[in-house]
Amino acid sequence: HEGQLFRLPNGDLALLCLASPEADGGTSRVAHPCALPQMLRRLLRIDTPPGFDLVSVWPLDTHGHELLAYARSVSGLRRDGLRGSGAMEEDSAGQTGAVDALGGVIGAGAITDLMQRQSAVMLGQGGDGHSAIRPLYHEVTFSIAGLEGRVAPGMSASSDPFLFRHLVARLDRRMLEALCQEVGRGGPLDVSRPGPPALHLNLTVPGILSADFARLVAVADHVPGRVGVEISLLEAVADWHAFARARSVLANSGFSFVLDGVSHLALLMTRPALIGADLIKLDWSPRIAELPEAELAAVERAIRDIGVGRIVLHRAETETALRWGLARGIRRFQGRHVDAMLGAARIMGCSFAARCALRQCIERAGATSAIGRSGCQNQPLLDAGAPETAEALAAFARGNLASEALA
Repeated sequence: HEGQLFRLPNGDLALLCLASPEADGGTSRVAHPCALPQMLRRLLRIDTPPGFDLVSVWPLDTHGHELLAYARSVSGLRRDGLRGSGAMEEDSAGQTGAVDALGGVIGAGAITDLMQRQSAVMLGQGGDGHSAIRPLYHEVTFSIAGLEGRVAPGMSASSDPFLFRHLVARLDRRMLEALCQEVGRGGPLDVSRPGPPALHLNLTVPGILSADFARLVAVADHVPGRVGVEISLLEAVADWHAFARARSVLANSGFSFVLDGVSHLALLMTRPALIGADLIKLDWSPRIAELPEAELAAVERAIRDIGVGRIVLHRAETETALRWGLARGIRRFQGRHVDAMLGAARIMGCSFAARCALRQCIERAGATSAIGRSGCQNQPLLDAGAPETAEALAAFARGNLASEALA
């Protein structure tokens, strides 16, 4: 349709295009532009409130005034064509300023104060047949919300994906520097600390190909299997050749490779099993339980194709998520509900538990700095995730997850 796409200051995308006569005549296989909203809705299965459309169509011959009114509302232009509020420049400058400010925070101070970790677990049965929970790994990330809160409330750096990618490159560098410095210290970021659970890092492809990562590989060379690297699906496919090189670096280093950010929509449109990851993290969404029968069957086929032994149900924030996964043979989970289960297991098995509340235990387990972990008198248990005898899963959960669900 000879169209041109514009990114607007409020995040909208505007497509200006021609409606070709062939599309109107019914003899062409080219869809009319007015069919775009329904086509996108059908293709992407966008989750929107009933009666709400994310796409509007304004034919210029009949709805040109609506398009002009919309353009003025998002660009700050007055009816005379002059700029009123300067919204576009202010928005762009604000985004750039947010990234610069966050970059300053990242570059100064103790970086471990800005990092956090979350545990993943395997649910199964203990030797006596009771339910058991076994920590698998601690995923280390930066809290973007925490970073933004240190600069100014309400500041957002993620609205512009290109500026945000620039920020993430800085985060990679600081995370790798911190991990190299922590080797041998026995803390929560020490990749040389013996025994499970492993340590997982969220990194970009350029981060893996950097000299900083090579230094980490050198210092962690004697601890094979202790480190995993998580790469998002979008990051992997953004530059396939660079990803292939990064994948080779991980294989040569002995680090495991985890494919992150795989939604149920991605399972319907792609085949992530072919990437060859050691684990694939499927993001839980309440929408999964409400999928039409045919789409749910397609998701379940994709899960079988990958293999339940390679899937982590990520963002498992509720008991419903665990029940859904368990019913399909998934045993690996990560999310806030898992955090609560591990916290309850530690409280039950820790001799110092009388001095701590459950929320305190959960927050300390998620901290990577000495300040965040202060007050805990059993930090080896924090790093282990749960006592070795953590059984009777029903007692760990906030809800009442029946033991039959594990059968």
